Amino acid sequence: MAPSVKRGPVTQAERDDLRRERNRAHARKTRERKKMRLEALTIEFEILKSQGSNLRQQVRAKQTASILLNLSGVDGGVDDDNLEVQQLLRETRASTPEVFVPGTGAKIDEEESDDEGGGKRARRNASMSQEMRRERNKMHAKATRERKKAYLDAMEKAIAIVNDENSRLSTMLGNAQAPSIMTIMTSMKADKSLVQEMEIEDEEGESSGSEGVAPQKKFSQSRCVGSSAVSEDGSGEVSSSSSEDHNDQDSTSGEQGSVAQNPANPTDLNSPGMHGMITPSVSGSGGSGNESLSDDESEDM
Repeated sequence: MAPSVKRGPVTQAERDDLRRERNRAHARKTRERKKMRLEALTIEFEILKSQGSNLRQQVRAKQTASILLNLSGVDGGVDDDNLEVQQLLRETRASTPEVFVPGTGAKIDEEESDDEGGGKRARRNASMSQEMRRERNKMHAKATRERKKAYLDAMEKAIAIVNDENSRLSTMLGNAQAPSIMTIMTSMKADKSLVQEMEIEDEEGESSGSEGVAPQKKFSQSRCVGSSAVSEDGSGEVSSSSSEDHNDQDSTSGEQGSVAQNPANPTDLNSPGMHGMITPSVSGSGGSGNESLSDDESEDM
């Protein structure tokens, strides 16, 4: 069994070295943790910023589609007011924070010039130089921590602002579905075809109306021409027909008179009354037909 080595008392210098080593390890872990946190916040901010830009483009497309639908007279436009949309877009653009990138800070000189009037650098021993260097390192580390802390706070605030704006834009887009360009073009083409069909129907109605009026005029003119031709060229025929009607009336009156004179035997064909009835009393164009009828009857008798 190996003999145990007895350790002597720890000096102050060794304690200081151990404390510094622990501080360095803790600081290294803290820096790594903060670096990971900063990278995660930066990635989240970039993603939210890209989403906000995409949402603003969708809102603009939705607004343009609403204007086109309202101009074309088709229902289904966006219910939101255009002024409200423009104001929201301006607010989102103006409120998007510009997060500053932490710098390296000012470089501190290793040696400082003294304030003595001689202009000569003060001679320092090793202990004083080491103490001053440590003090400068502390100040630089403190400034760096404050700067990184401010950067992290600004990044968190920016992420909260962008997230809220994206929520508002998403809510606006979710209220009504943005119509696509194909829907707008289809509705506009449908309206245009409907207008063309109405124009074609109007033209057909006008043409049919003009065609219907022309035959009526032509028919009335033909009637007028026919009446004038009859009155001018067929005067003899009209007079003859009127004379025939007058002679027929006379013959009818004569027959009635003959029947009244011979009421005893009205059916006897040899009676003078029947001969009077058959005997033609009309001269002219209609006499030949009546004469042939009387000859046939006489042959039968």
